Amino acid sequence: MTSRRRTWYSVAAAASIALITSLATMAIMQRSAKNSYTAKYEDVRRVLNNIQRSQNAIIRDINNKNSGPTNPGTYGGTCFAISRNGYMVTNYHVIAGADSIYLQNNKGEAFKAVSVFEDVSSDLAVLRVADSTFRTAPLPYTLKKTPPASGRKCSPWATPR
Repeated sequence: MTSRRRTWYSVAAAASIALITSLATMAIMQRSAKNSYTAKYEDVRRVLNNIQRSQNAIIRDINNKNSGPTNPGTYGGTCFAISRNGYMVTNYHVIAGADSIYLQNNKGEAFKAVSVFEDVSSDLAVLRVADSTFRTAPLPYTLKKTPPASGRKCSPWATPR
């Protein structure tokens, strides 16, 4: 019986060691997985914080009226007003391919504009100022809505009558 008992103790000891080893391995794996999830959570949180900071900066830029583009282009041109409510005329080649259009007044204030009409063949474009804070002085000229009478004397020079 001693040999049987000894065998029984040996089997019990081996089973106990196997059980303890299995439980320890499971605990280590769970801890490792928890650390992995924590690291992934930290990464996601960091990315979300960066996105939130970026969005807040964009919102601040939008709310900051009369500011020019954050990365101004290297192109420029001229235009002239055709109405007091923000319609301007310029050459089409000035705005061709532009992803954004800003107009600058003589005070240095910049206003966002959008193209409302483009004619490539005559190289003309009509722009509308999209900024609600845009104000202009009365125009020193007007555009007549009626065509001139036939036989009216015309001058090639821009001289007032």
